[in-house]
Amino acid sequence: MAPLKPNAELKQRRTEGIAKGVAVGSAQANQLAADASFGRGAGRFFAGAFTYSLTRYLWQQPGSLPLQRVFVDLSRSARDVANSSGVQQAPVFAVAPGSTHDQKPVYFLTPQTPPAEAVVLGEENGEISFWLGGVSSQSLEAFEEGAVFGR
Repeated sequence: MAPLKPNAELKQRRTEGIAKGVAVGSAQANQLAADASFGRGAGRFFAGAFTYSLTRYLWQQPGSLPLQRVFVDLSRSARDVANSSGVQQAPVFAVAPGSTHDQKPVYFLTPQTPPAEAVVLGEENGEISFWLGGVSSQSLEAFEEGAVFGR
C-alpha cells in the first residue's frame, strides 16, 4: 500500500474517528475561523471567536453540564462573534468512537472550585489589582475608574 499524502491521511483518519477523548475545532473543514476585536482603547485585543468563547466559558463554568450541552452554548456564542466579523463559522467536536464522552462534564469530573470571572493580582497602598478575564468587554463599560467592589 502506497503511503498517503498528509492531507489524504488526515481525511482518512477523520472518517475513522481519531478522537481518543474529545477533540474540538473552531470551524468546519474548509471553513475560516474568525478573529474578532474585544475591548476598547489600550485594553483592545484580538482573539479567535471560538477560543475567546471557550476561555470565557471555562472561567465561568456553571457546573457539571455535559459536553454536548456546553458545545451548543459555545457554538452559538462563537457564531455570534464570527457573524459580527462577517465570517460564517460552525465549531465542531468529536468524541472517541463508541464512547459517551459527549454526556460527561467538560473536564470529565466534578469541578472542585467555584466559577470565577476575575483573578486578584495583588494589593498595593490599599488598592487591590485584579484581572477581569472572564468579564465581557461590554460589561466593563459599566465600571468607571474608582469603582468600588464588595468583599
